[in-house]
Amino acid sequence: MRAFSVPTVLFSLVVVAACGGGGDSGASVTQPTTPSTPSKPTTPAGPTVASITVSGATSLEAGTTAQLSATVKDSTGATLTSVPVTWSTSDPTLMTISSDGTLTATHIATVTITATAGGKSATLDVTSKLTPFTFNLSAASASDTRMILDAVQFGAGFYKTTFGRGLVNPTTVTALTSGPGCDARSGNAAFTGSGAVTFCVGNQGWLLNGPISRQKITIHELFHVWQFEAKWLGNPTLAGADWIIEGSAELVGYLGVDAMGLLPINTLRGCVVKEVTDFAHQQPPGLPALSTVESAQTFQTTVGPLYSYSLTAMDELTTKAPNGIVSLRTYADAIGSGTAWQTAFQTAFGMTTSAFYNQYPAYYATLPIPPVYLCRV
Repeated sequence: MRAFSVPTVLFSLVVVAACGGGGDSGASVTQPTTPSTPSKPTTPAGPTVASITVSGATSLEAGTTAQLSATVKDSTGATLTSVPVTWSTSDPTLMTISSDGTLTATHIATVTITATAGGKSATLDVTSKLTPFTFNLSAASASDTRMILDAVQFGAGFYKTTFGRGLVNPTTVTALTSGPGCDARSGNAAFTGSGAVTFCVGNQGWLLNGPISRQKITIHELFHVWQFEAKWLGNPTLAGADWIIEGSAELVGYLGVDAMGLLPINTLRGCVVKEVTDFAHQQPPGLPALSTVESAQTFQTTVGPLYSYSLTAMDELTTKAPNGIVSLRTYADAIGSGTAWQTAFQTAFGMTTSAFYNQYPAYYATLPIPPVYLCRV
């Protein structure tokens, strides 16, 4: 019987030791271990970009959009389509680009477009132009250049919207600090011919005006190009009274500045009324009757603010005309078809020239000088 008891005791000791109980001091006890934290799976590294190229239009019309694209490749030359591309423009005030590469040319300009992917970048120079214009503005300051470009762009669109007819013939816009045309007109800011506008940026007529007035001058001169295209100008025997030609251009220039949100037309009206009134006080009795300054020679040589006086006359005519400002196109079309200017006047404005000449002085006398006005801004 004893022979079977020993294994039983040994078995019991082993079991006790294995269970961590007390007993024999020579027994070996295994301590529990802290389980290890499993490692997080590593994210596979993205593809390595070796190169990026940008493609698409390098020239577009101002006011339109174009689609650019970027091609990303690895070191083997394989195209990578999963790598995101970031787009940027050197001047977002002139051209913008969206996250999908859509380029919008808001102004006439040249900008650099950059595409970036995986630490690599590529650029593309893009130029926006305006048909039908060619610009030679190297003689102008950077601020005047920007202003002329923006005013021409706005004016061209303004004529098309207002009169249903834009400019279509090639037109060159030039800035000069000196030269025969500008030197002969030392007081003038600009001069215009068929298909050409020249800004005399070194003349007092330009320098004495502020940035808003310079934009008005630009829109004014561009309207003369519109008059040439309509055949209102170009034939002195048909062109008609010079005060209508210049007064219309002044009115359109001021309406353009108002439409651009630069200065309200009522504020500008106050400025021109004050100018004419001040002249009458300084040199009584003031400006001569409009009927005496119909010819270009008389108009250009008469001292005083005739441009402002003529603007006020055209403002009244177009305000009372059946078709408002569009009556200027009616007048232009009639003259362009060979109609005598006096007949064209009655057709467009609903009254004879003699009737207008008789009533204008009384109308002008009622014009108040607004309490707030700004001149040469």
